[in-house]
Amino acid sequence: MGGIKIDKLTETNFHEWRQRIKMVLALRDLDDMLDEDGKPTDAEGRELALWKRRDTKASAIIGLTLGSEQLEHVSGYRWAQRERSLEREGAAGGTVVFPVG
Repeated sequence: MGGIKIDKLTETNFHEWRQRIKMVLALRDLDDMLDEDGKPTDAEGRELALWKRRDTKASAIIGLTLGSEQLEHVSGYRWAQRERSLEREGAAGGTVVFPVG
């Protein structure tokens, strides 16, 4: 089975990288994790645990496409903050392949 190739974030490819990472998250039903609202304020128990698990998955997908320097800048940020931070920053080049399915 093939995979989805995404170039790592660089100083010059943010807009293309952002579109591709949004597509990967959509394929994994994680694209709503990019919403500005962030963590639900009224979630408890199972619902909160599910949100945390989905946030961890989305963070891992994005983190795999960042160079070391950019990863330091975005760890622990909410998604909206991450995206704004990444728009200002670049990263080392390279390609990451995500399995399909």
